[in-house]
Amino acid sequence: MNDICNKSGTLTALLSIKVIFKILLIAVPIIIIITSIINTVNVVKTGSEEEAKKQFSILIKKITAAIIVFITPTLIIALMNTLLDFSNEENTIKVCFENATREKIIELKAQEKANKDENAKPGIDRSDTQTIGPNKGNNDNNNNNNNNGNTGGDTNTQSGSNENRQSVGNGKYFDSNDVTKISGLSESEFIQVLENSTAYHGKAKVYIPLAHDLILAEKNHGVNAFYLIGLYSYESGWLGSTLTKQCNNIGGVRYYNQTYGNGKKTTNCYKKYAGFDSIGEFIDFHANLLETKYLTPGASHYHGTSVASVAQDYGSGNGINTIIEIATKVSGGNLSQ
Repeated sequence: MNDICNKSGTLTALLSIKVIFKILLIAVPIIIIITSIINTVNVVKTGSEEEAKKQFSILIKKITAAIIVFITPTLIIALMNTLLDFSNEENTIKVCFENATREKIIELKAQEKANKDENAKPGIDRSDTQTIGPNKGNNDNNNNNNNNGNTGGDTNTQSGSNENRQSVGNGKYFDSNDVTKISGLSESEFIQVLENSTAYHGKAKVYIPLAHDLILAEKNHGVNAFYLIGLYSYESGWLGSTLTKQCNNIGGVRYYNQTYGNGKKTTNCYKKYAGFDSIGEFIDFHANLLETKYLTPGASHYHGTSVASVAQDYGSGNGINTIIEIATKVSGGNLSQ
C-alpha cells in the first residue's frame, strides 16, 4: 500500500468522507420518498395532468441525483487512483477507505509519534543517572540474576512477590485511576488474555514474547502490565518504532549513562536515547524507574498513581486517552474456563 494511505491525516480525512456519505445514503432516499409522497398527494388534489407530468419530471431528477450520490464513492476512488498513480496497485484507495477506522487512526498516530524526533519532549527523568535495576539500585549479582534476562517459564516460580500488591479485581485487569493495582494474572493467564484480545486487529499479540518480563514487572515493581502495554504502544507504535528496533527502548527513555541489570550501562543509541541489550531488560529498568520516581509518594515526579498523574512529568500528556484506551481494550480479553 502506498505510504499516503498509512498516514493518520489521510485516514482521518477519509473517515470524515465515509461518515458524510453514510449520512447522505440514509438521508437522500428518505427525502425523496417524503417529497414524492407530498407531491403525489398535491397532484391528486389538483387533478391536473400538466402538474402530474411536472412532478414526474422532478421525481426522475431526484432519482438521478440519488443514483449519483450512490456511485460517487466509486467515482472518487477511480479518480484518486488516477491522480495518485495507483494504477499498478489495484484497489489501493478502496483499501484505504476500508482501513479508515478510528482504531486504525489511533494506531497510526501512535506509530507516527514514535518515529518523529522528540528532542523537545520532556519525557522521563532524563537527567537521572542513579543505578537502576531490579532491586532499586542494588547491583548484587545474586539478587539481580533472578530478575534480569530470564525467558520462558511461568513467573510464579520466579523471584519477587506480589503478596503485598493490590490487584484490580472484580473481573478487571486494569484501572486507569491507579496503575499500581496489578492485573493479578500469572504469566500463562496473561498470555491467554493477549492471545484472546481482538482489539486493534489483535496487535496485543506482539507482547506475548514479553509476557514474562511484563508480569515480572508487576511482581517486582508493582506497575500494572496492561498500563505498560498502553504506554509502550503509544510510545513505540506497537513496538514498530526505530527506537525499538535499534535500541530496545520502547518507552522513550533519554540517554544519561544510566545503569541497569547487573551493572550494565546504557548506550547513547539513537538521537540521544538510551540503548539496552534487550527489551526485557528495558522493561525491568523502566518499571523500576516508574515505581521509584513516579509512583512512590514523595518521589521527585510523584503526582498520584493515575495514568494522567504519571503523564504530567513523563511527557505523554497528549496521549493519556490513547494509553487508557489501549490498556482498557487489550485487558478486555477473556480467560477460557
